[in-house]
Amino acid sequence: MKEKVLKAMILSFTLALSFGLMPGCGDDDGKDTGDSTPSQPSEGAVRVQSAWVIEDAMWTLHNLHVAGKPFGTINVTDGSCPMGGTVEITGTSSYSEIASGTMEIRNLTYVFANCGCSEEGGSITFVNGSCDHSGNWVKDHSQQIVFSGTATMNLSLKFSGYQENQVDVDYSNCNFSISEEMWEGDWSTSGQLCGESFSW
Repeated sequence: MKEKVLKAMILSFTLALSFGLMPGCGDDDGKDTGDSTPSQPSEGAVRVQSAWVIEDAMWTLHNLHVAGKPFGTINVTDGSCPMGGTVEITGTSSYSEIASGTMEIRNLTYVFANCGCSEEGGSITFVNGSCDHSGNWVKDHSQQIVFSGTATMNLSLKFSGYQENQVDVDYSNCNFSISEEMWEGDWSTSGQLCGESFSW
């Protein structure tokens, strides 16, 4: 459903360009010291990585409890999460036949209770809160998905190219909106996390 390898490459390159991880960066006086590794990621990089992990965790929960089930009403009352805790998922899963293929449509709400997931970019625990999942996709053609909600979340983010390659961050009662679009293989993701914008 998600082309994770392609998206991971796009995100890594975006972080490299945006936050000074490309080779050849010198110190403050412009001289190359031979060790230009930043000590820790910027706030913007942490925000992008947080949004990446939140989005991937939502897909993980969808794929565990919704994907592959018959279309219709979804009512998961006590779904397990990969790293403990539970998620309740309610709403509808439907489809429509269009010229470019079968469009799958989701209108779902997730409610969290210490729901933990481990993703490529780090781990996350949705302590509490909820997320709405709406949108549609046609395999190998197009996708328009939005994840939006309010949650208290604890994240342990993984970074490369920094002296400190792990960053722990807590978001309390944080509003988030993640909009993911794909058309003929071209991806774009943007939104807001706790009132701050991000995109890749």
